[in-house]
Amino acid sequence: ALKYADEHRLLVLMHTWGESRYDSPALVEKLAAEYRNVVFLMGHSGYGEWEKSIGIGRDYPNVYLELTAAYA
Repeated sequence: ALKYADEHRLLVLMHTWGESRYDSPALVEKLAAEYRNVVFLMGHSGYGEWEKSIGIGRDYPNVYLELTAAYA
């Protein structure tokens, strides 16, 4: 699915709560590096890992943070 999204420059919303390897900001970072044409929207901004998420958003132009349930 991500290969298709990359080929068609699609947006992918990813749930990122930050308490599991399946929804961590680190996973988004890995995928954003591999699929440069996909726009990743990090749901909840990584919640407990929001500081790391900000760095990922800064480092990868294809990553955006969604702000519900994020504290700063």
